[in-house]
Amino acid sequence: ELVATWDLDKAYTGAIVVGQDALLLYGHQLEQAELYELSTGKQIAKLKTGIGITNALYDEQHQLIYVTNSKTNELTSFSITGDMQNKVKLRNYPMSMTQHENLLYVVNYKDTLLSVVDTATFTVKEEWPIESSSQGIVIIEKTGELWLGGHGQGSQSNDQVQVLDLTTGKVKKQITVPLMPVTLLQASDEVVVASHGSNMIYTVSSQGMVTWQQEIAANPFAVAYFKGQLVVAGYDDQMLYF
Repeated sequence: ELVATWDLDKAYTGAIVVGQDALLLYGHQLEQAELYELSTGKQIAKLKTGIGITNALYDEQHQLIYVTNSKTNELTSFSITGDMQNKVKLRNYPMSMTQHENLLYVVNYKDTLLSVVDTATFTVKEEWPIESSSQGIVIIEKTGELWLGGHGQGSQSNDQVQVLDLTTGKVKKQITVPLMPVTLLQASDEVVVASHGSNMIYTVSSQGMVTWQQEIAANPFAVAYFKGQLVVAGYDDQMLYF
């Protein structure tokens, strides 16, 4: 059943849910991100981000929105009313990020370093060496690991997920999931990996074993769990698969 249709007049490239009743829409070529109330469709706040937004993440505990910018190479925090709180300079093209306790782990896509940011002081605490063009990141609390996917660079396509120690940042092992595993989704005791270079979806146990795989979609890019089903968006065939 079609619940509602929103007419949007801007080129949004991403969205995140904020709290229980809000949606943040942002675009890489837009000067600001906009917060909408899900129940009514009304705009409730604007975030003056500047052009270059690559990603956003909501910190529910502190009610803050974190935004990465590829033009300024900065990470910025905003309140849910749209007010800028803090910013910190990172490396080249920050994009994928995840949070664990009071730390933000930010992948610098066009660099060979991952930035670990202390959210209390909003300073870079550590920098870990990673492969260039890394993308897709999840934290496995059970094993104390950070999993990192990526494209690869130039003619050298990546076919592995790197498993890093969450304390030291050292590589513990690699999980082979060809080709170009760029999207990682953690659910229960497994991780879903979308490898868009081979049109493959994998599920991997927290111990790093591939337990299921399926060829699906033309360039699977976004994945989500919804009511017991895995939903896959095909970027190039404009299809949604359940």
